[in-house]
Amino acid sequence: MRKCSEFDLFHESHFGYVSRCKNCNDIHVQIGSFLCALSEESFVGLCDEINRTKKEIADRVVKTPAGDKILLAVARYNLFLSLSPDELYETAEMLQIGKYMMEVDKIIQG
Repeated sequence: MRKCSEFDLFHESHFGYVSRCKNCNDIHVQIGSFLCALSEESFVGLCDEINRTKKEIADRVVKTPAGDKILLAVARYNLFLSLSPDELYETAEMLQIGKYMMEVDKIIQG
């Protein structure tokens, strides 16, 4: 991740945030203690994947020592988001609002 210090915040909740770096244009997504910097295309892909997972939630729950979780692969190297069903819904809402606000920002910026 490049050094980023100025952001346009698109959405923030108690669970995380979605913002864009003013220097490199990467989309920063914080989900709990997990932070990633994504291209806009990858961000849209993450939103789509989480929305697909919501529709398949009954089939995606796995039992872990921390309770029932949905595991979402986020990188090639066995890195997963581990979210409870409630956290998945909160994450999906946060990302969707962030995505909408990003579109509004594009319209305003012209």
